Amino acid sequence: MKSLKKRTFVEISSSESENAEDAVEKTSSSNSSEDDDDDDDWSEWNESEYEEEEEEEEEVEDNETHVQENDESMFNKVIKLLRERNDLQELNLVECKAYLRRHGLRLSGTKAECIERIKEHW
Repeated sequence: MKSLKKRTFVEISSSESENAEDAVEKTSSSNSSEDDDDDDDWSEWNESEYEEEEEEEEEVEDNETHVQENDESMFNKVIKLLRERNDLQELNLVECKAYLRRHGLRLSGTKAECIERIKEHW
């Protein structure tokens, strides 16, 4: 009969001054003298996945900043067309959605529906 082993928990700090190697490892005692290499593999996999998630979060933040700046210029284009009473049909769907997003309006629908929503709001 194989005895149950306790999991190993690794504390990972989000501080830049600490590396993954500096993390404090807490290990629960085991009822068996057998060595289980699977736990080590899991810890390494978990750490690398955590690092990948951090990188993805940074990329998302960069993309969000870029989208916000882009939204601002597209929003300004819509406002300019509205003030000059130009035809909104020259807008593309992304530009329409930038205006709708800025005003907290519903984003779904076709370009024609979005333009109609913009006109109703204006």
